[in-house]
Amino acid sequence: KRTLEKNKYPSQPRQQSGGRRQAPDDPTDATVFPPPTPLEVVEVRKRLGRNLIAEIKRSAVHGLRKIPKSSITERQMARSTITAVMRGHDGDRTSDTGRMTRWNLTNDRDISRLLEVERLVHPVRHDGTGHILLPGSSAVYNWARFVGVEVRYDKREMLLTVVAKTVGAGSGSPENAVEKVRYSRGETED
Repeated sequence: KRTLEKNKYPSQPRQQSGGRRQAPDDPTDATVFPPPTPLEVVEVRKRLGRNLIAEIKRSAVHGLRKIPKSSITERQMARSTITAVMRGHDGDRTSDTGRMTRWNLTNDRDISRLLEVERLVHPVRHDGTGHILLPGSSAVYNWARFVGVEVRYDKREMLLTVVAKTVGAGSGSPENAVEKVRYSRGETED
């Protein structure tokens, strides 16, 4: 005799193919959070860029062999907003599960376009290794460049985390480092 398998626990959804459980009503769908306007997307990108640059300048100490990580988090970010912000970076998506989506960006041009910032961060803190200081001088104006940025979006918590790795890119004030300023603004290739 064949019997049909009934759901023993009617309050729980049935298993779908692939062994995944069906997600409950998604609080981040378009009915709750409408898609953002292009102006809102630009504002979110600029805010993320400002906050990340401020965190790099505040906490990251660069040196000859140091690659510091700096991270920021944003709460209550709708999935539609994240989708709009990360549009054009689908090739950089490394993971997309039911709980989290992850992007890894390694090109500094893509990073600067995403965060609406310059390619180099300046001034940044430095530990003093590799510099020869004149007597009486105590500070050196240092630059840093992006090695990579990881963007993680937790769908359940609606939490966006941006982690940046930076490395020292040289020293010199902007008045004397004309080539660094041109590179930072994207006016030159290398």
